[in-house]
This record gives sequence, structure tokens and C-alpha cells, in this order.
Amino acid sequence: MLRTLLLILSNIILLGLYLDNSIPFTRQNITLIVILAIISLFIFFSRPEKNNSLKGQYLRHSTLVIFGYFIVQYQCLIDFTLGYIDYTNTFIWIDNSIVIKSALLSTIGLCSFMIGYLLRQNSPIKKLNYRVKNIGIYGTRILNFGSLTSLILYFYFVNPEYLAGYYGRTEIGTVARYIVVLLNVFVYATIIQNSRNIIASNNIPDSFLIFIKRQGIIINLIVIVYLLSVIFSGDRGPIMAYSLVYFGNYLFVTKKKYNLIKTSLLLIFGALIITTLGEIRSLDRSKSFIERFFTATGKDSEKMRNSILPATTELGTSIRALNLSLSHLPKNESYLNGRLQIQQLLTVLPFGTNLTELIFEDNSRRLTSSSRYITWINQGDFPTYGDGTSVIADFYIDFGVVGVLFGMILFGYLMRNAEVIMYAYKLPSLFSHAFFIGYLSHSIYVSRSTFLFELKEIVWLYAVLLLNSIVNQKSYKIKSFQ
Repeated sequence: MLRTLLLILSNIILLGLYLDNSIPFTRQNITLIVILAIISLFIFFSRPEKNNSLKGQYLRHSTLVIFGYFIVQYQCLIDFTLGYIDYTNTFIWIDNSIVIKSALLSTIGLCSFMIGYLLRQNSPIKKLNYRVKNIGIYGTRILNFGSLTSLILYFYFVNPEYLAGYYGRTEIGTVARYIVVLLNVFVYATIIQNSRNIIASNNIPDSFLIFIKRQGIIINLIVIVYLLSVIFSGDRGPIMAYSLVYFGNYLFVTKKKYNLIKTSLLLIFGALIITTLGEIRSLDRSKSFIERFFTATGKDSEKMRNSILPATTELGTSIRALNLSLSHLPKNESYLNGRLQIQQLLTVLPFGTNLTELIFEDNSRRLTSSSRYITWINQGDFPTYGDGTSVIADFYIDFGVVGVLFGMILFGYLMRNAEVIMYAYKLPSLFSHAFFIGYLSHSIYVSRSTFLFELKEIVWLYAVLLLNSIVNQKSYKIKSFQ
């Protein structure tokens, strides 16, 4: 409880500073804000984990979210304090008059996330009933068929320019975007059901490689083919997501624990791969993929210099999404009052985005998502690339600092819930399984995405898993797990 009170006190101080418009953008002030963020992290991690299932386990939702969050919101700030970035870098800072507010808002979001997490950790509800009463070994032929069909349709409808390496500069295609969601749902559902079948059969794999083989050659080939297309397009999100879906389900099945050193090494290795792909995407597309790969990994790569973490420099520049938002709101326009969150909730329904035309009068393209809104702020009505978004920017555009405060508290609360379900239960309900895997798959990426980004996929994933279990009613039943 003391940690929660200290973080709440920190947020009160930060809110007071945020409302003070007279604080200048100086290296000293940015350094003080970064130090306060680090102190908040020490407060958060100062007490050992009491839950035996989570004790000693560092590869979990909260750790991954905070890791990604710190890169997105703080790497450029730390580079500035060290002299790697100066005041004149308008690409990152956008407007020097809002940088202090941006740094303070990032720290308010960080403290709020940790407050929400601790509120769930300290909840008097010790154990929620997420178990299923009976468990069956269900076949995955239907799921495999859905995965293969989705892959074929994906290549049929996807924009060829997207596959040629123009991710961020050209749209994947409206139909293809829905098909990618279906592909993810069917593949994730297959891996989840296979994982549950492994537990039901009490045949726990000895290694991650054996776990991958247990998924079957069909689903593994589908994943390889799809991810190769993703690599050539320049997108990186699906690579992180699929890696975490595989590895997350493996940890769920085996309950193996990864200490701080192992987790750090995995994160650094992952960051190197993702950042290298990002640099490949930024290079001249007239060159072959192999040529761009060697250029990106060679000594001539400019983006890999002058940073506290060179491997994540490109990811760290995502703070500009929040800076763009602060430069525009509320000075030039009112907050969107929850429109972005409502639209993301509507995406749960098939073609539910069409309902926005009935709810809102202005249906401009810029208002369809926070990433498009931020891109419009920077480039106007005729953008040539996407400027992206961040979880803080998404909350801020809708509700301002209040949205960041309460949105991140809710986010932290749910992430604690997700990791408890993942590690404390041998077999949770289908929805609980879909929920913790869905958010784990985007735990690193969510800081440069949105809080509700994964909701549609989770609901559809649950529906597909439920339908598969209904179709396979003749499954072998065994005693429920306690």
C-alpha cells in the first residue's frame, strides 16, 4: 500500500507541474523528470513479488509493457540529457514549448500504469474463478483450414506495393486488413488450442523447439510464409506479436521462469532484430532486400549512432506522436471526447466501423484513428507516410491529461490481471486465455499503439475458440484442474 501512496503522491506533484506553463525546456529540467521516472520505477519494483506463481518470473505483461513504454517515451529524453540530441531537432521535439509537458505527461502515464497494477495486486480478491469446469482435447483441423484460407485470401487482396516494401507509405487494402485480422485469429486460436491440448494430455514439452513442432507443420509453414511477406513489406509488429504468441503459450504450458538476466537478453535480441528491420524499411527500395540488409547492419548505418540504446533509436523517436498531439491540442482544436475509444470498441463488430457514420457528423478520414489524426496534424490532407501513434497520445487526443491518468490506471490493472491468469492458473477459461495472449502479443508494441487496439482480435479469437469447441463436442473429457 505504501508504494501505491507514494506513486499517487508523485502523480499529484506531476499534475501540478504539468499545469504550470512557465517551466522552460532545459537539459536540467528534462534530467529531473527522467530521474523522477526512474525513482518511480524503483518504488514499483522495490517490493518482492508475493504470488508464488509470479515470483522470479520477469517475462510477463507488466515488464514487457514498461520496457516498450520506456523506449517510446523516454529514450529521446535520455539522449537529450546526455547530449546526443539537441534543442534544434524539430523532427523529434516538434515544438520546444511543449516538450516539458510531453515529458511530464509521459511520467504521469507511467505512474498511473503502476498505480493500477498495484491496486489489482493489493486487491482483497485473492483469486478469481477463471477456471473451466471440464477440459477437452479438441481438434484443430477447422482452425488450420481457416488459417490456410486466410493466408491465400491475404495474398489475393493485399496491395502489391505494400509487399514491395512500402509499408507506412501505402495502404495494405481495406479487405486485406480484415483478412489479416482473421489470419491472426485462426493462427492464434490454433496455437492456443494446441497448448490447451498439451496440458489436457499431460504431455509437457521439454523445450521450446519441441513446443513449436507440436503446433504442426501446416500452421508453422503458414506463419513462416506470412512473416516473410511482412519482412519484405517493412512491417515489424506481426514479428513481435507472433514471437510472443508462440513463446507466451510455451511459458503458459511449462510455467518456466525467466529471471531478469535472461529476460533482458531476450529483449535486447528482439530489439536488435526489430530495429534492423526498421532501418531496412527506411533505405532505398530500388535496392534488393539483401543489399538493404547489409547496409542496415553495416558500419555506415547512421541511425545506429549517438544514443544510449542505439538498437532502439528508431523505436524511441515514437515520442514525436505525443509531441505532435500536444502541439495541436487543445490550442487549435478541442479534445475528441472519447470518439477514438468508441470507434475502437465498434471494431469488435464485423464492419462495425460503418456505425460511426450514424453516431458522428464529421466522418473525415483523419478522425478514424489516432495515428491518422496525428499524421494529419503533421502532413495535412495529403500525407505521404504514417506518423504513427502511442498509447499516451491516443488517450490524450480523446480526453487530455485526465484520459492519460485514468486510462493508464485501467491499463495497469488489467495487465496485472492478465499475468496472474497466465501463470497462476493451469487452465483458465477460453476468454481469459484469449485475453492474456492477445495483450501479451502486443505488450511491447502497445506503447506505440493504442490500449484498445487488440480488443477486436481478442473477442474474435474467443469466438473462434468457442465455435471450435462446440463443433468438436465429442472430445475426450478429463477431470477439471484445481
